[in-house]
Amino acid sequence: MSTTTTKASSVMEEASVLVEAINALCDEEKGGVNSLCCSSFDVVVVNDECAYTFDGPLHYSSKRKRRKTADASGNENDDDDDDDDDRDDCGIFVNMKTLRATTRKYLQLDSKKTEKQGLYVTRKWTKVFFEEEEEKGGGEDSKMDDSKKNAKATPTKLGIGVEGGFDEEDAKPKYAIEKDERIVVYDCDKDAIVAEMKLDFKDEEVRNLLPTIVYECAKTISEREGYDAKKDVMASWEDVPNVSKYSENLIQVKSDDKQRISPDPKTWKCFETGETTNLWLNLSDGVIGSGRRHFDGSGGNGSALRHYQSEKAKGNEYPLVVKLGTITPDGADVYSYAADEDDAVTDPKLAEHLKFWGIDIMSQVKTEQTMSEIQIDKNRTFEFDAITEHGKDLKEVSGEGLVGLKNLGNSCYVNSVVQVMKECANVRNVFANEKNKERVFETGKSGGAQAIENDPLAQTMKLFSSLTSSEYARTREELSDETRKKRDMRGLADGLAPRMFKRLVGEGHLEFSTARQQDAREFFEHCLEKFDKWQKEGVRESRFFIDEQISTSSNTISSISSEFQFETLERTVCGSSQKAGFKTSSQVVLDLRVPREKAVEIETTKEEEEATASKRQKKEGEENVPAPLEVPFAACLETYTQDSIVEDYYSPAIQGKTFATRKTLLKTCPNVLVLCVNRYYVGDDWRPKKMDCVVNVPERLNIESLRVDEKTDVDAYEPMPEDMNTDSNVNASPTAITADDTIVAQLVAMGFSENGSKRAAIATSNAGAEVAMEWVLSHSDDLDFNEPPTTTDTSKFNDKSTNAASVSVEAISQLEAMGFSSSASRTALRVSGSNNSVEAACEWLFANMDNIDEACAKAERELEEIEEGGRVAASTDVNEIIDGKGDYELFGVVSHMGSNTGCGHYVAHVKKNDQWILFNDQKVAVSENPPLGLGYLYFFRRRST
Repeated sequence: MSTTTTKASSVMEEASVLVEAINALCDEEKGGVNSLCCSSFDVVVVNDECAYTFDGPLHYSSKRKRRKTADASGNENDDDDDDDDDRDDCGIFVNMKTLRATTRKYLQLDSKKTEKQGLYVTRKWTKVFFEEEEEKGGGEDSKMDDSKKNAKATPTKLGIGVEGGFDEEDAKPKYAIEKDERIVVYDCDKDAIVAEMKLDFKDEEVRNLLPTIVYECAKTISEREGYDAKKDVMASWEDVPNVSKYSENLIQVKSDDKQRISPDPKTWKCFETGETTNLWLNLSDGVIGSGRRHFDGSGGNGSALRHYQSEKAKGNEYPLVVKLGTITPDGADVYSYAADEDDAVTDPKLAEHLKFWGIDIMSQVKTEQTMSEIQIDKNRTFEFDAITEHGKDLKEVSGEGLVGLKNLGNSCYVNSVVQVMKECANVRNVFANEKNKERVFETGKSGGAQAIENDPLAQTMKLFSSLTSSEYARTREELSDETRKKRDMRGLADGLAPRMFKRLVGEGHLEFSTARQQDAREFFEHCLEKFDKWQKEGVRESRFFIDEQISTSSNTISSISSEFQFETLERTVCGSSQKAGFKTSSQVVLDLRVPREKAVEIETTKEEEEATASKRQKKEGEENVPAPLEVPFAACLETYTQDSIVEDYYSPAIQGKTFATRKTLLKTCPNVLVLCVNRYYVGDDWRPKKMDCVVNVPERLNIESLRVDEKTDVDAYEPMPEDMNTDSNVNASPTAITADDTIVAQLVAMGFSENGSKRAAIATSNAGAEVAMEWVLSHSDDLDFNEPPTTTDTSKFNDKSTNAASVSVEAISQLEAMGFSSSASRTALRVSGSNNSVEAACEWLFANMDNIDEACAKAERELEEIEEGGRVAASTDVNEIIDGKGDYELFGVVSHMGSNTGCGHYVAHVKKNDQWILFNDQKVAVSENPPLGLGYLYFFRRRST
């Protein structure tokens, strides 16, 4: 019998067993075989990543085993150290009903959650490598001399991982993917695969052997592009200039002495000072002036700007200037001095505007650096090299907590923040708890992997548990063996791709839901808000094992944000009366402004200067790169607590406007202190900009000097009138409310009892006779209306629930005065939160006006469920403030490269076991020189006593 006949017989036998197993699964009442497959193929198919783990067809954890495979030479090799070639625990299983993937570990759970669905497509891939040119010593690259290789590596574009940008890793060996795809029938009750058939869509016989819908569904799963279909690359972080609105109708005028510009660069000079470098041509009147002086002291003298301002004063709007020496057929540096632009811009009519002055753009040759090139050079020689430790032979590491993250395209801000947050105790206790992760998966909604993919709590636990374990870490052999390292058989070198997490954490947010670069600090605060919400929902829905999270010391569950929260006291002193007002607020980030006026040049040795010079060759016409500037960290710390002047301050003490001094101090110190060294500021054009300077933040920090001193900072001042009887005063305690005699007399005169009138005055905080009258009309039927009131007990007028104490009687009275019932007002205030916002309560009441009774009843039931849900939900307090000694040690830094936080590139450095580790997206390596002076966010952990 021929091999072809034997193969065909085998396929027919497999198909026969498979179809029989499929028929056994079918429930004719539910639609037969059609009920086992997705009825529409015009939907999202996730066929390359498990929803529960980061496993894929190729990508699998160290806990999985891999079969023996054949290399390009036909030799049989073990892909892992384990000789076991069982593949049942590898690859992914795509549910043919939900079109979502799971692994063998979660196959039974996925089946249970999809009504015991049993029809899946398994996808298991293997890399098959081609012969590599470098092994033969051939190829064009091997023939290149060193100078050409170096020239090729020089960046010409402000980007990473893009053509002309900063270098990525060396090219990886080329390979093909050998795919093993099968239709399998899974028995959920037995937790066993009862039938399977290998798929070959080129074989027409397969189509004839299977039910049509099964075949078409399997083919869709196999051929549809998944998450990884397009290569994820880091998008360019080039800050592309906007088109100037003045370009279209730019005024151009010639004078008797200015008809055309000489084509000879030697004749170009500043009209005011005679400077011959950094020259800018005003496209309107042809005047050549010098560029502005930069913050670091380099640049020109600003005559071009002064000329614009001079003409502006005469009524002439001549805003556009072009940098001479940068003009090429591809364009040039153009700047707009107009107040509403004041930035680098694009001039679509540049060729036309230059022709007016006799300059042929097609014949121009660049002789000076463009602004982009200057920025690239600064990045290449200072900031970029320092932060990424570019050019150093860093030792790659992998292991528990040493797993990289793939850049999904401008997602480095996500990767950097997550890599540092995973080191925080609360994050680990809640989201990296293996037992709780399994509980969260089991308590997920019906729909299996499809539901888990859209479950934010599940995806957050999937991410942090994977990052903090060694499950997806590369083995020592995979890192030390150069061939294994390059071949990356398990697909781990590119890092884990947090696609599902990024989508969910950014869902509904105007910025984080996009693919644009974002501010890492804003994302950190956004994460805390989301994490608190998801944690609280998980607790309320009993998705955690409670005993695992209850602290033995406090018997409470700590919210994620409580680890970072601290309280500040803002003191405002009236300049006329010297009386002080106090305001307490809660923060999670301590902002430090960088005082530009305190910047000094960093002293460098001759050896350091020579080393820097050897890295680059100065080009003709290029300016000297100025020495980097440093602002002392102590100066930044001083700016936090120094007094600031408040003009036009309305003082309650004098009932009028005056000036005031304002100072901020710390009331508490958190377990984890996050410092934001704010080099960024908003320019006059309202665009974010960055100061190029070093701020050497120490690895050990004590901030007790920033803490409020009750005696000198509070008690020494007489409080403002508005602070006399409120808790905004640091030491103030609630004063007993006594009924106003005037209000009581007016109500008694109307015929109401004295006790009832006193109750009304107390309940409305003596707001006035009219407000008290409204309260009386609503409460005159209360059983205790005529009983003597107590001056401090207002609980009887509050809701009797456990949350009633937070509802303001005065707020209820205001809502009642608007015509709402007392009970509806109480409910609205409770639903609206604990700040007694009458405005928010009104919005809720008006939104539910058509069925107010039903809405109130439903809201009360939900509030009761939250309170009773209960012993745990009540103990999860997102506003919990932890205090302790302000003595810290640095363990994490998020650094940024680029002109502002909305573009550029972020990396993280984390200190583990007394060693700094660089997390640059997928790259994880031991840091030789962590850039502690160039960070953006600094994470400090309280030192143990």
